[in-house]
Amino acid sequence: MQVGSARGAFGVVVWPAYIGVVTSAGVEPEFGWDYNRGQIRWSVCDGEVIGEASVEVPGSVLDYTHVIYTHHPTKMPYWTVQKFSHPFHLPQGGTIRLSRITERDVTPLRPDPVLHD
Repeated sequence: MQVGSARGAFGVVVWPAYIGVVTSAGVEPEFGWDYNRGQIRWSVCDGEVIGEASVEVPGSVLDYTHVIYTHHPTKMPYWTVQKFSHPFHLPQGGTIRLSRITERDVTPLRPDPVLHD
């Protein structure tokens, strides 16, 4: 039994599910035992989709300068990248928490937007 005869294409955009960070050397510390990308928790607030996430980072003499958005907790590719308005200097390591992640933040192929605090 055939239902309907419409033809067309159906497409979806799946927003990224994880955040990570990149150092001033342009490297994600993905091989450190104390580094974990953080899962984005999405919710709806006043009709807008808003996310929040935390990422655990190892100690580094380099600053953490960019946040990456990705679909996988450990694999490439990056969905998009944003520069922090102020780099994080965490020589002992720690947690970087992001809140109010919006659609504007995760738009792919944006030319290096700056994430303001």
